[in-house]
Amino acid sequence: MDEGDEIEIKNGGGCLMLFGLPFLGMGLMFTYAALTGQVKNSGGGPSPVWFAVPFGLIFASIGAGFVFGRSGVILNRSSRTAAKWWGLLVPFSRTEISVGDGAWVHINREIRKTKNSSYTVFPVRVVAGAEKITWKEPRVYEEARSEAERVAKFLDLGVRDVSAGNEIVREKGTLDENMRQRLKREGVVLEMPTKPEGCRVSERVEGDAAIFDLPVPPQGGAIVLSIIFVTVFVGIFAFVFGGGILGAMGVGSPAAIVAVGLLATLLGAGFVARAMIHASVKAERLTVSTRGLVLERETGKGWDRKELSSDELEELSNSFIGTQQLSGGRGALIARSDRLNLEFGQGLNHDERAWLCDVIRYLVTAPPR
Repeated sequence: MDEGDEIEIKNGGGCLMLFGLPFLGMGLMFTYAALTGQVKNSGGGPSPVWFAVPFGLIFASIGAGFVFGRSGVILNRSSRTAAKWWGLLVPFSRTEISVGDGAWVHINREIRKTKNSSYTVFPVRVVAGAEKITWKEPRVYEEARSEAERVAKFLDLGVRDVSAGNEIVREKGTLDENMRQRLKREGVVLEMPTKPEGCRVSERVEGDAAIFDLPVPPQGGAIVLSIIFVTVFVGIFAFVFGGGILGAMGVGSPAAIVAVGLLATLLGAGFVARAMIHASVKAERLTVSTRGLVLERETGKGWDRKELSSDELEELSNSFIGTQQLSGGRGALIARSDRLNLEFGQGLNHDERAWLCDVIRYLVTAPPR
């Protein structure tokens, strides 16, 4: 679909508008009451207008900001500019940067912290030298990649992706190249790498495919921490609320409260331990051929299977940061396409991952037999 010479995203309205309506309404009502002498002081007389009116206007201003506040980003490929703006219904302020030949679209990975939690975002930004404009901040990498490609193609730019801890560069005009096409264009001829000493990956050949059985990351630490957390939480809940319920039923003796609390704690810890052991990865198998990759994981729920064809495979990186972080691992191999990302090898060390990464590149890009 032709997007014309300009695309824009707007923020504001929706939930923020609903959130701001009570502040705006109450602020206006309080201001009106102050002007008409209906706001009383502690002595029973009307509050001074100079005090009450500003107090109401503060609430009204906060509400107006939420209800009418708007912001957005505009990309224009004719003028080669990226601009961000904000205002109340209409733009009040605008910041614009020029998108020249040295500009890129960047994908990053950032942790945002709130008072009680934290979450990961993948900001997509147009960067020109020291200047930058944030386009979107998705919480899902696949959405960030899709938006980065959309912006890069619109402005005829390349993409720099550092979300996995190492930079992956895709030049403008090559965003849809698969790995085989890229290596052919660059004139790169790969050789089969030498397996490092002590490598724990076992491999075998079946037909025209190589099958690799990978060691999985240890799950014990995560399971133990989860069991401890749930045990403490369930124990407190059982002793506090269970004791109250037993007391209301007239059977709130100390022995009964302790018995119920211990039973609930043991049941909760056992349930969590069983669920985590059931869901933990027991085996990880990778099948590689000129047709692409097949990743299989065995858990207590059976085998999970995902396929990525060589025509789709655009990137393969030995990342320092795993996006899934199944065990808070030391990194992962990440195979990426526009449709699907495969992440595996969290149980490997750096040398083992580097070797396997080179082997996959060699096998996937080899001339079909």
